[in-house]
Amino acid sequence: MEINQKNAMSLWEKTYGKEIIAQDFAGREIRKGSYNDRNSKYGWNIDHILPKSRNGKDSEHNLIITHIITNDEKGNKFPTFNANGTVFNIIKVQNHYEIKEKIDYDNFFDPKIGINFFESRKNERYFYGIIKIRIRNVKEFAIYDFIKKIFQNNETTIEKYYYEYEITIKTENLPTKNDIQKYLDNCVLVNTYLKYFRNKNIIYSYCIYFYGYYFNNLIDFEISLKENDIKDMLYLNDSITINDLVLINTSAEKELKTHAFGPTYNYNYIYTKLEEELSELNFNK
Repeated sequence: MEINQKNAMSLWEKTYGKEIIAQDFAGREIRKGSYNDRNSKYGWNIDHILPKSRNGKDSEHNLIITHIITNDEKGNKFPTFNANGTVFNIIKVQNHYEIKEKIDYDNFFDPKIGINFFESRKNERYFYGIIKIRIRNVKEFAIYDFIKKIFQNNETTIEKYYYEYEITIKTENLPTKNDIQKYLDNCVLVNTYLKYFRNKNIIYSYCIYFYGYYFNNLIDFEISLKENDIKDMLYLNDSITINDLVLINTSAEKELKTHAFGPTYNYNYIYTKLEEELSELNFNK
């Protein structure tokens, strides 16, 4: 991905949606119209998460929007750096790198660090999702292992209802649209495979529900992780169902081109190339 204004604006929209005022990961305020403007108090640009000096690539998953001052503070430091009075680590997560805050509570004896941390959390927003997959007449229980592998970094549970099994996946906080999109992409991946398994009579029917929930503070977010659930009746429609918060925060909004006002939407998307390759396999049950 070439780093230029056009791609920077595209990354902004994927990260912050339609917001024109936001905060970078270090808590500094940035404004959409101040791209690469060092004369602005809210100037921002794009930085590499894993520095190029460490073979970091220009691919989108290794790029992040930062305030210009945050970018200068981070520089090429690895794996630890200080930005806006907070210490961060660059850590590897599966096949990419992420920036995570390093909390050293001894540092809270420094009032600047303590108050900076407190202020950075005042306007923090929390978004998380619940995915439910219900399958009827399962002939091969490796289905559960298969789905659990796709969502391997998440809390996954399973319950039985007569001839049906219901798998529940709960996400952690999803701070950006890219994070939400990754889960929708995983749902599309599962949808593609379940259609294949259904055609092979490994399952009879299924449904996938992906609902998003939004909270203005950590307390409500933490409570919801224990209590919140999809209350709607799950219909075995051999498809994906999403709610309005998933719709407006992912590619589904453009793909469905809907003007309806939910609260749920059918999103029966698959990966067509994968579907074609699956159909060519010599796999019979």
